[in-house]
Amino acid sequence: MRRIIPIILMLISQSAFSQIINIESKIDSLISKMTFWEKLHQLYPYDVLNTGDNPRLGIPGFYMTDGPHGYRYPESTGGMTYPVPTEALATSFPINMAIAATWDPDLAYRMARAMGNEFVAKGINQPLAPTLYLCNDPRNGRSGESYGEDPYLCARIGTSTVKGIQSTPSIATIKSYICENAQNTRMTDTITVSRRMLMEHWGWPFKQSIQDANALCVMSAYVKVNDTSASQNYLLNKEILRNEWGYPYYMVSDWGSVNDAGASISSGLDVCMGSIHYASDLWPLFLSGTLSDSILNNSVKRVLLTKFISGILDWQPCVPVNEVSGFTSQTVNYEAASKSLILLKNTDNILPLNKNTKALQAYKLTIEL
Repeated sequence: MRRIIPIILMLISQSAFSQIINIESKIDSLISKMTFWEKLHQLYPYDVLNTGDNPRLGIPGFYMTDGPHGYRYPESTGGMTYPVPTEALATSFPINMAIAATWDPDLAYRMARAMGNEFVAKGINQPLAPTLYLCNDPRNGRSGESYGEDPYLCARIGTSTVKGIQSTPSIATIKSYICENAQNTRMTDTITVSRRMLMEHWGWPFKQSIQDANALCVMSAYVKVNDTSASQNYLLNKEILRNEWGYPYYMVSDWGSVNDAGASISSGLDVCMGSIHYASDLWPLFLSGTLSDSILNNSVKRVLLTKFISGILDWQPCVPVNEVSGFTSQTVNYEAASKSLILLKNTDNILPLNKNTKALQAYKLTIEL
C-alpha cells in the first residue's frame, strides 16, 4: 500500500501538470499569432460593459453585468459564442448583507450558483460580483453590497459565493480591491493603512477567495492607498496580490478608476474599463519602447488564461433560458430571503429606550470610557 500511494499521487500530479502545460502551450500559440493591435484590443472595452471579440482567432470578449444580487443590466453582448440573451426578467436575490445575516455558507453557495446560471442564460460570462470590501460604517452609501464589517464572516460567505458563481460557466469578480468604503468620496479618498491591516483585515476576504475559491477576476478600487491609486499600486497589485497570495488571473479596473495607463499596466492591472486610457495611451508607450513588450504579453497571457480556465475559450457550455427565474432560482431565493430575516422581540416593552434610565446612562458612560 505504501508503494501504491506515491504512484497514484505521481499520476495525479502528472495529469494536472500536463493540463497546465497544455493550456500554456495554447496561450503561447495564440500570442504568437496575434498582432500588436490584437493584443492591445484584449485590454480595453468594446462598449460600456464588454470587451471585444477577436473573430479571426476565435477569442470571445468578456461580457459583463453588475450583479451582487443578480443580473442587472439588459445590455447587449457580442454574442460570439453565447445564446441570444433572453428577455425574461431575472431573479432579484437578497442583497449581500442579508446573506451574511444567515451565517450559512452553503446557502450562499446555492444562491450564487442559481445566480451564475441566470447570468449565463442571459448571455453574460462575467458578473461584477461579489463585493468583498468591509462595511466599517453603515452610512458608507453601499452597505447592502457588503457582507458586513467582520473579515472572517465576509471571507466565509464571499468564498462560498465565488465557488457558487464559478460552479457555472461564469467568472466571479471580487471587488473592490482594496480599502474602499465611503461611496460619496471614493474617487478622492486616500486611505493610510499598515501592511498588517492590509493582510489581516481589509485583505483577508480577498485572500481567502483567491486561495480557497480560485476567484478568476479581481477588480481594483477607486481610492488611493498610502498615497498611490489602487489601480496603479505596485505593492497591492504585484507584491501582495500576485507574489504573496499567488493570484495568476487577470485584473480589471473599476469603471473610470485608471488615471495613468503606463503605471497601471506596469503594476499588474490588465484591463481598463470605463475610460479610453488603455486604448489611447498605451500604444505610443509600447511602440516607442517606453514600456517593454513583455508587460503587454504578460497582461494578454493573464487575460487568455482566465478565458481558458473559465471555459470562455475552448469549451464554453450554455445554460437553458428557462433557468432565468426558474424553479431552482425561485426556491433558493425564497429560502435565502426567509433565513435572512431577523425579528426582534420587544420583551417587557423595553423599546423605545428611555434616555433617562440609569442602565442606558451607564452603558453610554462605558462606551465613552
